[in-house]
Amino acid sequence: MVEFLEAALVAVSFFAEKCLRIERFGTIMESNKSKRSFSWRQQNMQDVDTKQDQTMSLLERLAEAMTKYGAPIYSIEDTVQRTAKKLMAEGEYIIIFGALFSACGKYLQQKIALSRLPIAGFNVEKLNATKAVAAAVIAGEMSGPDAESRLIAIDEQPPIYGNWVIIFSWWLASTSIAFLFGGMWFDALVAGIIGLLSVSITNVFTKRGNLSRLIEPISAFLASFVAVFGMVISTHYSIHYSMPIVLVCGLIILMPGFAFTRAMSEIAMGHLVSGTARFVSATLTLMFLCAGTFVGFALIKFFLPVSIQAFTIIPPHPLALALICIPQSISLCLSFHVHWRYMTAVVLVDIFVVFIMIYGGFWLGGAVGCGMGAFAVGILANGYARWKKCSSVVIKVPCFMVLVPGSVGFNAMVTILAANPMAGIEAGVMMIITGLSIVVGSILADSVFPSQ
Repeated sequence: MVEFLEAALVAVSFFAEKCLRIERFGTIMESNKSKRSFSWRQQNMQDVDTKQDQTMSLLERLAEAMTKYGAPIYSIEDTVQRTAKKLMAEGEYIIIFGALFSACGKYLQQKIALSRLPIAGFNVEKLNATKAVAAAVIAGEMSGPDAESRLIAIDEQPPIYGNWVIIFSWWLASTSIAFLFGGMWFDALVAGIIGLLSVSITNVFTKRGNLSRLIEPISAFLASFVAVFGMVISTHYSIHYSMPIVLVCGLIILMPGFAFTRAMSEIAMGHLVSGTARFVSATLTLMFLCAGTFVGFALIKFFLPVSIQAFTIIPPHPLALALICIPQSISLCLSFHVHWRYMTAVVLVDIFVVFIMIYGGFWLGGAVGCGMGAFAVGILANGYARWKKCSSVVIKVPCFMVLVPGSVGFNAMVTILAANPMAGIEAGVMMIITGLSIVVGSILADSVFPSQ
């Protein structure tokens, strides 16, 4: 009996030990499984973080490039949103004048970043190439890393036109627009000299940091002396001369008409902060130009009895108008870095639009004529973009520059400072109406016949 109990106890002990080992083995397996699951989740989270970082880097570089090359805020935000959607980067991307707010990822798991965007001039060729990269990503033809590498290569490329070509383009723009505004050969000559002076000051001051803020007032100040000197020569030799036309055409590249129109378009598209900031910036630029001009005239009055008055554009003969549009279009293409392969189309569209703007303005009013011209530019530019598989900016930027009301704004400020505030306010209101008409014509054209 005792032996039986001992054997039973041994059997129970053996069975209990086996069960304990099985339990321990199960616990170890469960622990290993948990560790593998945690490691997999950690690796998955790292992969997600890496993908988010790559996507945010691409979107930041894309927004920076488009801002740097002159795209409007609503176009940049739309392109960034569509690119993010294609890359399956769920989140919000908001662009305000000079800044990009990014929130990539699901709610409460987002990576948030704030990037500063540089505000620069126009480079249509690089903007066209940047939009082509974005279109390739959206169409699934290019990956994110390849797109970012391509954007870096575009940014590192030198401008297609050198510094001397840009200087020549400013001179050509000032002289050709002087003829377009009804000036004579001497007006175009003096306006060209002022244009060369303005581009020289721009090139020097841009490289000096804070001095870039003085480009407009210093250029206008020196332009007033050149214009008065031209008046003295024309009086001595009895040559036809119009000082207001000379000043406006000499400073035409610095006129903020395009910025005014861009600001109104951004406000119309719902980007109130960016549009208001750009509008204030354009207003200050116009005031700097007028202040520099009147300080110069105030000093000259100590020696000569001079004054500046508003002017009225007298269009030339239709054949002469068409011939004048050729150098004007070429100069604008060079100034905004439009590739030479698009120049023929720009010239043809520009001639057509100038005829609509001037003669339509005489029949229906200046604001309506500019709106009709903007609608024509939009339709033709979008059609050309579909035909050549390029961006419509290659036609819109140089051709819209002819329509924008920069000279109207300068006339308004001149009239106010010449002790005729009511007429100046009326001209200022007309500038705003003209800008709105251009915006409406452009939006209508994009709605009727979009570029894509």
